Amino acid sequence: MNSKERVLAAINHVEPDRVPVDLWALPPVTDRLRHHFGVEDDEAVWQALGVDLRSVWPAYVGPPLPTFDDGSWVDWWGIRKRMMGPFEEVVEPPLANAQTILRSRLTPGLTPAGSTTMTCA
Repeated sequence: MNSKERVLAAINHVEPDRVPVDLWALPPVTDRLRHHFGVEDDEAVWQALGVDLRSVWPAYVGPPLPTFDDGSWVDWWGIRKRMMGPFEEVVEPPLANAQTILRSRLTPGLTPAGSTTMTCA
């Protein structure tokens, strides 16, 4: 089976030749893996490891999102974040002041900013 066949088989509850493999790794990990395999790019690492899945993320092309002097920013869901080492950390949890889930309101209304202008290239 190739990767596509393997993943589709698993999704359709048909036993594949092996379990589909996915890998999300931090940049320091992929750097070491590139060095270990003697390759130049992440795709070559995924090939060497037999990774079946790839991530595709939409490009944000909406209005500029707020940034702050402390290095934090508001993402397209309206959630303020900052970098902590290689990780994004939520600075202001959207449900921090919620009394009940029914009365909760995300900022602004759980609609991604510029959602009508997001695109996949």
